[in-house]
Formats: sequence, C-alpha cells, structure tokens
Amino acid sequence: MTPIVGVGFMEEIRTIISDAIRTAFVDYPTRNDGSQWDQTYKELAECQMLANAVLIALNKKGFAITKVV
Repeated sequence: MTPIVGVGFMEEIRTIISDAIRTAFVDYPTRNDGSQWDQTYKELAECQMLANAVLIALNKKGFAITKVV
C-alpha cells in the first residue's frame, strides 16, 4: 500500500470534507435527541474554511490522510 500525496490529492480531500460539511447542514437536520436543527445552507467558502481547519488540526496532532489504491 503506497500513500498518495501531493497538491491534487490534498485538494481532493479538502473537497470531500467540504462537501460532507455542507451536506451535514442541509441533509441531516435531525439530532439524536429527537430535536431538529434548522436546515441551513452553508456557503462553499465557509465549508472550505471548516475543511481546512479540520485538515490543519489533524496535521498538528500527527495524523496524515492517505488514499488506498
């Protein structure tokens, strides 16, 4: 298993995380306790900023993301 790294790979990861954040706010407004969040649309730039924050936090803690091929 060889890790794939590089600018294109990191952009792909950033996009996946950003899309997941955006989807979470729009498609999953129900919380586990039975209450509901308002369905909130998040701007792409806001989702990308949050994705960057996740990647930076993971990196600071020594984690690396690799793609299994």
